[in-house]
Amino acid sequence: MKKIIIKYGIITGVILTLFMIFYYTVFYTILKENSEYCSLGLAGLLGSFCVSFFGILEYRDKINNHFISFKKAFYIASMISLIGILIYLAYYTFDYHFMHPSLLESEIAFQSRPERVEQLSKLKDHAVIERLAEYKENYKKPLYFVFYTTVDLIPFGLFLSLISALLLKRKPKK
Repeated sequence: MKKIIIKYGIITGVILTLFMIFYYTVFYTILKENSEYCSLGLAGLLGSFCVSFFGILEYRDKINNHFISFKKAFYIASMISLIGILIYLAYYTFDYHFMHPSLLESEIAFQSRPERVEQLSKLKDHAVIERLAEYKENYKKPLYFVFYTTVDLIPFGLFLSLISALLLKRKPKK
């Protein structure tokens, strides 16, 4: 089981990292101008975490004689997702601190552009800008950096783990 979790966790991390590199180098500037860049990013995250499905499938069919409980399937998929998230965290830490340190500033500038701020009510303008400034300040702290980076990915990993476990669970016939 450990070999399968590590193997598919590495595959998830590599796919997630390659997708994000591709996304930020090719699509980000184009899609950012059209305000539709989030949907492609979400699709890439969901696709990356689908690898856990194949990890459960391999364990169930090759190791566990075509049977697996929901609990075991969910555990395997969650661990695969966790390893993928940790690999992405390692990549993003290096990328953010050494390769693209201005990425957060450009994202904050994009989120606080005048036309975006005009869409919000006047009462919320100041709160949004204040929140973005606080986010930027917190991102400099290591624990917040890890938290903000992983908290975006964990729901996707857990969601796909849950779906995969539900689809692949199989009890032995008596």
